Amino acid sequence: MNLTANLFLFLLLLPFFNYDSLVIAQDKDSSNKHYSATRYLAGLMTLLLSLFLCFRCCRNRRYVIVGNNIIPVRNITTPVNTYAMDIRADVSSNSSLSQSTQPPPPYTVINIPPKIRPSSAEILEAAEKFTSDNPPKDDLPSLEQIADIKNLGGAKAWKFTSHENSYRSKIVSIINDGKTIKFLKNLDCNIQTNYPYFVPIVEGDNLKDVKSLHYFEITIIENSDPFNTDIAIGLTTKPYPEFRLPGLNLYSVGYHSINGKKYNNNIIGIDYGPNWIEAGVTIGCGYDSNNGNVFFTKNGQFLDNAFTDINHIWFPTIGAKGLCTIEINFGNDLNNEFLYKDARGYGPDGSNTNNN
Repeated sequence: MNLTANLFLFLLLLPFFNYDSLVIAQDKDSSNKHYSATRYLAGLMTLLLSLFLCFRCCRNRRYVIVGNNIIPVRNITTPVNTYAMDIRADVSSNSSLSQSTQPPPPYTVINIPPKIRPSSAEILEAAEKFTSDNPPKDDLPSLEQIADIKNLGGAKAWKFTSHENSYRSKIVSIINDGKTIKFLKNLDCNIQTNYPYFVPIVEGDNLKDVKSLHYFEITIIENSDPFNTDIAIGLTTKPYPEFRLPGLNLYSVGYHSINGKKYNNNIIGIDYGPNWIEAGVTIGCGYDSNNGNVFFTKNGQFLDNAFTDINHIWFPTIGAKGLCTIEINFGNDLNNEFLYKDARGYGPDGSNTNNN
């Protein structure tokens, strides 16, 4: 029954309804009492019928707007996904209620919000599997690579690199001829150098310096959220999972900015030095290959040995979780000397250029 017919029937029965009939006259005559009761029942039925017709007129008269079409809710036979529908308050002047409409598409799993990131436990499990499946390759550069390093002038050959289409290539940007690193997303990521800490020597070389101190420094240029962004400097072997900061997994060490802790295959960390979250701070990472000691510096001040007697083919590594910009210093620029004076003249190649 449509809306017009319902209203017509309601108006037709309305005159027969008498509110006075709801009260039974207290007439002493029993016939009058019977008549009043009959009128009461008739009035009550009329009222109930009127309410029913009102309900029939109003129920299911809701609409949803799909594109340029208005569809009564009661006419929709398939579930409506209001999350994915384009619901508009305005209807085009060309639309009409009499216009033919197509039912909306059924609800699908596509509209369920996807799981964006794996859990911490899943990340840890993936990292441990990676290190288990990919043990460190403790191989030094080839003689050809050593020749290239020497031709470039030692420390100038070291730079942070990222392979195209890799995980880190989507998170890390290398600019300014490799001197500046930008972390672009709030995701754990690290970046390693092309060469490890080592002394590039060939047969016949006469080393004047036997200390073999390997060192580099970084300076925070920008840190958009210093209390939540964690920056890490350290050493890792290759290969190392790109989605982990140095120190969190096997075959790595790291010094983290947000809490000043040192890490070596440890996700909790050990108290070591001050935090270093502010822009302008300079942190250094050194390695003495003669005794396996790793140390860090802050603004040129030695922070004590962080780890001792750990020997690997170490690659300088920085990592971050959060948006930040880092400047790199390998000690190959006389106009930008290391803040840590004891490392001046050294670099990632371990030889003291001041004695050559």
